[in-house]
Amino acid sequence: MAPVAVVAVSSAAGPVAAAASVEVAKGGIDPAVVQKMVMETVMNSVGGDEDVEMDASLMDSGMDSLSSVAFRNDLQKAIGFKLPAALIFDYPTMRHVIDHLVEETNLRAA
Repeated sequence: MAPVAVVAVSSAAGPVAAAASVEVAKGGIDPAVVQKMVMETVMNSVGGDEDVEMDASLMDSGMDSLSSVAFRNDLQKAIGFKLPAALIFDYPTMRHVIDHLVEETNLRAA
């Protein structure tokens, strides 16, 4: 059985503060920056102080349909481009969302 990565993030600054850090360098965006932004946005969207597993379904982590829309909207503002309406259904875990954002950002930067 593979180890499960667990993260705990609490930030009053939220995704808007993280947006200032989302800059695409010549070699692409830093995945650690995207990870921090996504983790902060998830925590703000679910409104909890509990740990969120990187590979757990966001819906199982406390996100409902309304908070999933807020999550996507906050990420759109932070990342600077439109995301699909069904983001958490297409990319159901934080790890999937992070991988998608890094890939999409790097494609746009190329």
